Amino acid sequence: MRLVTELLGRGFAFGATLLIARGLGPEAYGAFAVLAGAAWVAAEGADLGLTGTAARTLAAGSWDLSDLRRAKLALSALVAGPALLVAATSHRTWLRALAVLVLGMVAVSWTETLGVALRSARRPLAEAAVLLLARAGSLAAVALAGAGGATLSGYACALALAPLPALFVAAGLAARAYPGAGRPPRPVGALIREGLPVGLATALALVAYRVELWLLLPLRGGGETGLFGGALRVFDGLRLIPGAVAQGAMPYLVEEAQAPRAPARERTVRSVVLLGVPAALVVLAFAPEIVALLLGEAFAGAAGPVRVLALAIVPAFINTLLLQSLLAAGHAAQMPRLMALRLAVSLGAGLLAIPALGAVGGAATCALAEVLVLARGHRVAASRGVPIALAAAAREAAGPAALMAIVLVALPAPPPLAVALGLAAYAGTVARAQRG
Repeated sequence: MRLVTELLGRGFAFGATLLIARGLGPEAYGAFAVLAGAAWVAAEGADLGLTGTAARTLAAGSWDLSDLRRAKLALSALVAGPALLVAATSHRTWLRALAVLVLGMVAVSWTETLGVALRSARRPLAEAAVLLLARAGSLAAVALAGAGGATLSGYACALALAPLPALFVAAGLAARAYPGAGRPPRPVGALIREGLPVGLATALALVAYRVELWLLLPLRGGGETGLFGGALRVFDGLRLIPGAVAQGAMPYLVEEAQAPRAPARERTVRSVVLLGVPAALVVLAFAPEIVALLLGEAFAGAAGPVRVLALAIVPAFINTLLLQSLLAAGHAAQMPRLMALRLAVSLGAGLLAIPALGAVGGAATCALAEVLVLARGHRVAASRGVPIALAAAAREAAGPAALMAIVLVALPAPPPLAVALGLAAYAGTVARAQRG
């Protein structure tokens, strides 16, 4: 249930961003992507890791919903208050759009927080309803805005209003799931401090994953920024897969954190690798066709960056699980350090590659950062007793990947048929290996 909900919900969110990109075109979408990235970073100030920490602490019983709600309300007021003031008074279009996006993302953050609370209370259907309502609402709002010829500001308003119905529903369901606190309230400051390592890691990740965008705009202009933003949308769309898998496995990862064996983590590593390899091969083989299908002909120049980003797909898939495994095992303090490494690599390599190579340089920087974070993170996880069994998963994927690559490259067939046959060959080889 959790995996299906995550895939559907994130698919809706992915669809909304694609509609915005197609509606605005590369130049305007570059500006939108930069503003949306800045808004996500600002909106993280309304959470500071509370939601990520609550996935573990609510399930363990060390937090109550009332604790979580009070802490998040305090932080949200500090972020939403100034954003409301700017949205109401600023005469700069881009600044108003940024403030509106911040408000919308704070609302999205609340739906995700309450969804985690419902999951911890063993209300999977309620959580699924909330998340799907929020993300389907965003897709519908963006589609309506696009049909009306929305500009950047129009899309920002649509995204700000879309999560409100889901937020009201989530608040009611969570109130029923947690009828009252069973112990004295914990101090808000203590809750925020406990969530801060996860919040710092999240904030660093939000910045690190957008450094290339923010460098491209001043160094190469809006057109190149929009092309890279479109390529990043394709990459992020694929990263929804390991995110959904890791979120679905989180209760089991938490339960076995203190156990001598970790079968859930081993299964999840294997699943993530076996899903990431065919995704990377398809993107490598058919980047131009994928860009045309998802983003439209205006983004044809994004095919090169997409192909380079394909090299980062498998490392990014594994990194997503690696971070969630560290969180589940109580080693959240390691997460900011890994994200700081990613930020340093992205910034340093980006300043060297982007002026000369533009969007392709941004994609190469992103790929390098993912590889280096994986190398470091694998060592850190093993030293903290959270080993990620990559070798076994890589061996299992190697043979099927080779066969799939041959089918994709050598078969003279239209791309959809070649992809279908390649995936069939890959899946069949994996299944035969498992039976053997």
